[in-house]
Amino acid sequence: MRVVFYGSHYRLVRSEEEKQPFEWTLETAIALGAPTIRVWAGGVGSADASPPYRRRVEEESRRVAALAAAEGLSIAYEFQGGTLTDTNASAAALLRAVDHENVRTYWQPNHDEPLGYNLDGLRTVLPWLTHVHVHHFGGDGPERKQFPLGEGHEQWTRYLEVAAAAERERFALLEFVAGGTVEQLGDDARVLKQWLNQANG
Repeated sequence: MRVVFYGSHYRLVRSEEEKQPFEWTLETAIALGAPTIRVWAGGVGSADASPPYRRRVEEESRRVAALAAAEGLSIAYEFQGGTLTDTNASAAALLRAVDHENVRTYWQPNHDEPLGYNLDGLRTVLPWLTHVHVHHFGGDGPERKQFPLGEGHEQWTRYLEVAAAAERERFALLEFVAGGTVEQLGDDARVLKQWLNQANG
């Protein structure tokens, strides 16, 4: 078993305001032997974020990245709604503005957007890509539900092909499993390994 990251819920700006210093998160990551710490790019979506707020997130990113680097760790943004990585354009703008070698990003598809949009976003963040969160959902709004990973063949084989071009070591991580069963986890893991072998040729 290998620990490849610590999936913290540390939110830039907000966590410090709530008296939850990054040092606590860093101590936990060190204890786990995790080389990378997941952080959330603030607590406001890009459409509602003012320029001063974006600057605060950028400054906080550099600060915690430096603290992590001093311990030999890196940080990576969660690619998530309700944060400054909620759109392709905003995520790319944030990474470029922060411009820190120790700041990277995870990636996962936006289920409200088509395949082409998600592929464009993945290609855009490829220089900063660490790991990919893997899961397959279908349907819209309240009808959305999770399906076995194999049913996402069309999308995921394309995503993994793009991700395979990333320069640094990266992992495809099963984040959610339909039904939450051990049996489905085994099935999804077998499918994912097959696709990864194909993508890495």
